[in-house]
Amino acid sequence: MNSLTFSLYFSRNLFLYDFIMSKKLELLMPAWDFEKLKFAFAYWADAVYVWAPMFSLRARTNRFTLDTLQESVDYVRSLWTDKKIYFTANIYAHNIKIKPFMAQFKKMVDMKPDAFIMADPGLINLVRKEFPDVEIPLCSSKQYELGTGPILERNRNQKNYLESWD
Repeated sequence: MNSLTFSLYFSRNLFLYDFIMSKKLELLMPAWDFEKLKFAFAYWADAVYVWAPMFSLRARTNRFTLDTLQESVDYVRSLWTDKKIYFTANIYAHNIKIKPFMAQFKKMVDMKPDAFIMADPGLINLVRKEFPDVEIPLCSSKQYELGTGPILERNRNQKNYLESWD
């Protein structure tokens, strides 16, 4: 490797290092059940996401109930470090599901998770009207599939973005 090649290689990697270090990266892991939630934090997760009962795309395999969601939030809050828990409510709702969704969403808001991961722009708008202080990071893969990502980014001034490779 000659000196020019080395300097280009070094400067490129230095740029990447500076870029990565300037961002607050978060290791986000799924928690399939309460036991796996504990394992995720034991293996250095900064945050976990759990699926809302009946209102997530993994509703059939979801092991969480409203009681275990509350237990999970209490456990995360009892940890001595700054760990986070996100609730995933990423269904695309039919009209018949909207009223039960909003009723359960109120119960989940009262549990005080750090944020809600949602995908349906219609539900996001309903939730924002009813619960304006709730944090909803933009799940980029779902929003860009619908072609609404840039609109939501521009209109909502989203603070957080979640990249997923589902």
